[in-house]
Amino acid sequence: MLMAPKCDTYCEMLRAIRRKRIGTHLRHPLRPILKLMGWNMPYPYYRRFVEYSRWPGPVAKKLLDMPSNFITNWSLSPETAFWLFQMVRDTKPKCIVEFGCGASTVVIAAAMEMENMSGSFISLEGETQWLNCTKKVLEKLNLQDRVRLSHAPVQPFGYGQQTFHAHDVSVLSGVRADLLFVDAPPSAIGRVGVLPCVYKHLAPGATIILDDAERDQEHEAISVWEDLGLATVTGFEPVGAGVAILVAND
Repeated sequence: MLMAPKCDTYCEMLRAIRRKRIGTHLRHPLRPILKLMGWNMPYPYYRRFVEYSRWPGPVAKKLLDMPSNFITNWSLSPETAFWLFQMVRDTKPKCIVEFGCGASTVVIAAAMEMENMSGSFISLEGETQWLNCTKKVLEKLNLQDRVRLSHAPVQPFGYGQQTFHAHDVSVLSGVRADLLFVDAPPSAIGRVGVLPCVYKHLAPGATIILDDAERDQEHEAISVWEDLGLATVTGFEPVGAGVAILVAND
């Protein structure tokens, strides 16, 4: 993990890391064009994901059983997925909460299986169709018992004097997660509301992983979270679209 250099803001930290970042991951060369044209070509992304050389043998074999259209240009990059997989294996959290299901759900569940972890894992998803798709994949991979999938529509809620939007967290009653992985809501809504919404369900000092941390919306989310005193940035991983690591403030 790259620890945060001494910078006044997260954006300055990110720029400092970008200057050192060369070739840490490869994107499909046509990805920007395909996005502009509205195309979604699953196979190249699926192939890169399942053929990534660092997956342990049993996991690589399991991933090959995923349907090819499950991994798309919107999925985690294989580098990000592997980093998350290893992070779960190394830290062995007792309770994991995830915003946004998909490839991340599979690799977290696979890490829990490989380490024979007995902790709980709850994944919140706002789109019913994608939730059901992920459920079928987990069942095909025999990982369904490792995770509790919950349909959680995005809704407005008040925090202090502000109104935010995030997934319904009523299913988290009584939960105190020590790992939070944030990969939703989508950019049309933004993720700034996630931490104010879920903060009371985090254990003191919980680790927060924010995907797509290079995007401007995620910069804004981090700034708001720090201004509200909810979390502090502790590091950044230059994988995929960037992963920010934060710690929940007590």
